Amino acid sequence: MPARRLPWFLAFGLASSSALAQAPTGPQTQSGPSLPEVEMDEPPAPLVPEAPDRLSGHFIAGLGAAVQAPFGQLTRAETLNLGAGFGGTLDLGFGLSRTATVGLWGSLFEFGSGQTSYAFGPSVAYHLVQGVRFDPWILAGVGYRSMSLDTAGVKRHFAGFEFAHVVVGGDYFLFSGFGLGPWLDFDSGVFTTRSHYNASGEATGRLPGIATHFGFSAGLRVVLDLPGR
Repeated sequence: MPARRLPWFLAFGLASSSALAQAPTGPQTQSGPSLPEVEMDEPPAPLVPEAPDRLSGHFIAGLGAAVQAPFGQLTRAETLNLGAGFGGTLDLGFGLSRTATVGLWGSLFEFGSGQTSYAFGPSVAYHLVQGVRFDPWILAGVGYRSMSLDTAGVKRHFAGFEFAHVVVGGDYFLFSGFGLGPWLDFDSGVFTTRSHYNASGEATGRLPGIATHFGFSAGLRVVLDLPGR
């Protein structure tokens, strides 16, 4: 009886071995072309191009009308009290770079009959933005100031060094080479000399003196830009 069952056990063992040999031993992979690898890193952001340079090599001229209020000292013993005066300003500049200009500034004000003041000197300006119609700027300079006063038949002349001329403004360009805009100005300096003249114009004395004066101005100007923006 055991001898008859032996062939059946052998046949079952061979079938089991064949089934195990044909069974998958791992995950099935799909045949065919491989998919491209996906980059996980983000691409770099594109560079933003600079705004066009509309200042280098340009000649700029500004002409303005303004009101000025001076205060401070004429001499160590005399207060500068003239009230508000009206006048004009002129500034000329040449563009050194896309943001900076160098040039000259000047102003002339009248505070009444025989009461005048003028000043001029070198300056440098910084322009804050590029490529837009509105051009805000800051100007700083130094210079020379002269003031003439005629009171009671006596003419007096004061002169000295202007050590601070600071202007903040902005120009809106209506056209390529023409703009207009407001500005505010702060000035400060010292009168180092003063002269007195009688009614006939003869000098009665030239006395040294040191007195500090200040001034606030506000106005509106037109500006020309060559060759244009």
